[in-house]
Amino acid sequence: MFIFKPLAGLCALACASAAVADSLPQFKADDIIVTATRMAEPITNTLSDVTVVTREEIEQAGATSLSQLLARQPGVEIAAYGGPGQGVGISLRGANTNHTVVLLDGVRIVSATTNTTSLQYLPLDQIERIEIVRGPVSSVYGADAIGGVIQIFTREGRSAAQWSASLGMGDHGTLKSALSAAGKIDATAYSVTVSSENSDGYPATAPNNAYGYNSQADAYNDQAYSVNVTQTLAPGHDLSLRLFQSFARNDYAGSSTEQDQEKVRLSGQTLESRNRLSEVWSSSLRFARTEDLQNNFNKADMTTSIGLYQTTQNEWTWENTFKTSFGTVLAGVSDTEQYVDTSSLLTRDSRSGKAVFAGYQGEIGRNLLQASVRNDADSQFGSKTTELLAYGYRFAEGWLARGAFGTAYKAPTFNDLYAPYSSYYGYAYQGNANLKPETAYNGELAVSYRRAGYLASVTAFHNRIDNLIATTLDANGVHSPSNVNHAAVDGVTFAASATWAGFDLTATATAQNARDTDTGLRLAQRARMTAAFSASHPLGRATVGMEETLSGARYDDAANTVRLPGYAVTNLFVDYPLSKRWSANARISNLFASDYQTVSGYSSGGRGWFLGVRYQSE
Repeated sequence: MFIFKPLAGLCALACASAAVADSLPQFKADDIIVTATRMAEPITNTLSDVTVVTREEIEQAGATSLSQLLARQPGVEIAAYGGPGQGVGISLRGANTNHTVVLLDGVRIVSATTNTTSLQYLPLDQIERIEIVRGPVSSVYGADAIGGVIQIFTREGRSAAQWSASLGMGDHGTLKSALSAAGKIDATAYSVTVSSENSDGYPATAPNNAYGYNSQADAYNDQAYSVNVTQTLAPGHDLSLRLFQSFARNDYAGSSTEQDQEKVRLSGQTLESRNRLSEVWSSSLRFARTEDLQNNFNKADMTTSIGLYQTTQNEWTWENTFKTSFGTVLAGVSDTEQYVDTSSLLTRDSRSGKAVFAGYQGEIGRNLLQASVRNDADSQFGSKTTELLAYGYRFAEGWLARGAFGTAYKAPTFNDLYAPYSSYYGYAYQGNANLKPETAYNGELAVSYRRAGYLASVTAFHNRIDNLIATTLDANGVHSPSNVNHAAVDGVTFAASATWAGFDLTATATAQNARDTDTGLRLAQRARMTAAFSASHPLGRATVGMEETLSGARYDDAANTVRLPGYAVTNLFVDYPLSKRWSANARISNLFASDYQTVSGYSSGGRGWFLGVRYQSE
C-alpha cells in the first residue's frame, strides 16, 4: 500500500499550490544548466527532464555516498553490490545501468571494457553540484546515453578567498575528512579540494549469495583531490586547467573463504580555452586525458595481479555557439581515442571515434524550440547518427507543456567485441566482433509548473531499444554476445517540491513497465514503482528532516525466477549551526533496519549513522 502515499502527497502539493504561492519564496529563475544541450540556459527554459542537486542540498541532507544521494532523485534506481567501495549500477528511467553516461566536468572517466563509470569512487566532498538529464542524449554526447546523463561538477573559485573543512565519523569505523580552498585573485580563479575516507566496511555478500557467502568485512579507503584553475588572459578569454584523481583500495569476497583486494585510480586532466570571439560568437577548445585503472590482487599475495583493467582516453573537443536573432546555434567536432590494457588479452586494444554535432535552442513568444543532431564515425562499427527534436509552449504564467522525440545508441564494449575464447567461468565464451550498436527511440510528453518557490511536473515517456546485446549459445556450445533482444520502457515520472509553513517538501514517484518485448518478461532489477519523499523544518537553531525511499518488487534475472521484494527505507538527518562558521550534522540511515537487497545475494548493511562537523570561512 505504500505505493499510493507518495502519489497522494504529490496531489496534495499540486492542489495546495494556488493557496500557498503568495507565501513562498521566489523561485530562482536564473539558475543556469548546461548538460541538456551543451549550451547554458535557464532551467525554466529547458525542454529536457532535468534535476539539479546543489552543494547546499548535499551538505544539508548529510548523504554519505554519491549513490545514496542519487537514490532520492526521480527516475533513478540503484543496484548496489555491498557497502563502501563495492560496485554500483545506476538506471535512469528503466534503462540498463550501462545506458547512463557519467561526466565529470564535461568529460568521461570510463572503463571501455564495460562502458561504465565507477561512481563508488567519486567522493561527495569533491562535488559542487550535479545535473541529471533523463532521456536520450546521444545527439549531444554520443554513445551510451540511452537512459540519460549524470554530470558532476567539482568545486570552482568565483569570488573572495574562502576555505572550508569537514570531519566526520560513522558506523563500521567510517572516518571522513575534507579540506577545500577557493577564490579569485585578480585574473586568476582557483579551487583546491582534498578528501579522505576510510571504513572497516561490512560483508558485501549475504547468506543467499549464489557464489557463496563470505563473512569477512570489506574494508575501503579512498584519497582524492581536485584542482581547478582559470586564468583570464583578456576580457572574454579564459584558459582553464582541471585536475582530478581518486585513489582507492577496497576488499571484496573472491570466494566464500578468500578475500581479494582491488586497487583503483580514476584520474583526469583537462586543459580548455574559452574565447568570446565577437558579440555573437563564443568558442571553446578542450583537451582531456582520463584514466580508469583497476587492478585486482589476492590479499594473501599482493604482488601478483589476478585481474588488470585499464582504460586511457584522449579527447579533443571544439565547440562554437552563435547567438542570432532567432536563437542560439551550436556547432562542434570531437576526436576520441581509447586504449585498453587488460590481463584478459583482448584481440584488439584500441579504438577511435570522430564526431560532428550541431544544436539549436530558441524562444519565439510563448514557444520554445530545441534541436540537436550528431554523427559518430567509430573505428569499430562505422557511422551512427542520432537526433533530438523538442517543442515547448508556455500556456500560462509558470506553466510549460513540452514534447520531445530523440534517438540514442550504446556502443558494444571491448569485452563484447574482443574477448578471446576462454572457459575461465566454467563454460566456453568468446566475443563477437560483428556486433552492432544498440539503438533507442524515445518519445515523451510533459507538463510542468515553476513559480514562486513551487515546482511540479509530470513526464510520460516511451523508450524502445532494438539490437539489445545478450549472451546466446551457438551450435558449437560457445556462449557469445549477439544483437537478439528488444526492450521497451513505458512510464510516468512525477516530481514536486514546495516550501510551506516552514517545511521544505519534495516528493517523486515513477511508475514504469520495463520489459523484454520478445519474451514479455520484465527487465532485471527494474521495479514497476519507485518513490521518494523528504521533508525538513527548522527546529530552534537546527534543521531536522527525514527521507523516505520506496521501491516495489523486482526480478534479479532475465528469466524472472529470482524475485527481490519491495522495500521502504527511512533516513533522518539534523543540521545544527554551532556558530557563524561552524556547523554540525548527524544522519541515521535505514532507521528501522530494513533488511533488503537491490541485487540478489548482496547486503544493504542495515542501520547506519554518521556524525560530522564543518567549518566554512566567510
